[in-house]
Amino acid sequence: QYMEYINGETGIVPKWLRAGASGWRLDVADELPDAFLDALRMAAKKENPDSLILGEVWEDASNKSAYGQRRRYLLGRQLDSVMNYPLKDAILNFVESRKTALFRQTIAMLMDNYPKSVLDCLMNILGTHDTVRVLTALSGVRAYNKDEMNLLHLSADQRAAAKEKVKAAAVLLFTVFGVPCIYYGDEIGMEGYSDPFCRKPFPWDNIDHELLAFYRRLSEIRAKLPVFQDGEYNEVFHDEQCIVYKRTKGIDLVLVCMNLGNYKYSLN
Repeated sequence: QYMEYINGETGIVPKWLRAGASGWRLDVADELPDAFLDALRMAAKKENPDSLILGEVWEDASNKSAYGQRRRYLLGRQLDSVMNYPLKDAILNFVESRKTALFRQTIAMLMDNYPKSVLDCLMNILGTHDTVRVLTALSGVRAYNKDEMNLLHLSADQRAAAKEKVKAAAVLLFTVFGVPCIYYGDEIGMEGYSDPFCRKPFPWDNIDHELLAFYRRLSEIRAKLPVFQDGEYNEVFHDEQCIVYKRTKGIDLVLVCMNLGNYKYSLN
């Protein structure tokens, strides 16, 4: 009865696609049995073959095991793509440590393990309702209990330093393969430790307009350049603290340079 309620001809999945939804994000996909995921995909694709089915998976979804069972999320009959938590961790590590190693390893792992159709519609994130706000995470200011999390706020200097790191992280988020997803408030500098402090209401009277303008500029650039939709990704150069990669599609090419070290480079 429940399967019919969700995935039947008049069920929840086709109803909302019929009403104009573009697809479904499945919370905690690891908790959903294969039979349910199979039926949900069939119902969604029958209603709209272009509807997107995206799962919340925190690890490498190509070889994920849950409850002792190897999952088959990306074998063509379940999920179209997943939330990109591995990339989130790698970006934050790169910006905090100023070392490229984990970022490069993660990019290589994703490209090796995920089909390109999955890569192109990965839900790229720097934070979610389940994680510390990116500005707070990159500030280096730690809190160790709920009382500290509730009371701690960054100083002006701490915010300024963290904001520059957020900008670097956002450039990476917007320019690698996948689709950038901004957790509400990150674009205007909201602070917050882990749940529930990362879920505060949007502060309409406390907006960092300079950070907002930076996010808007990245959004405009990405929207104008089709190379970011499904272009190829290739690394051009790296050392311990600098990486250069290109996105290409046909004759279009965008070169992205992220140098977090102290050396200067010439682009030829």
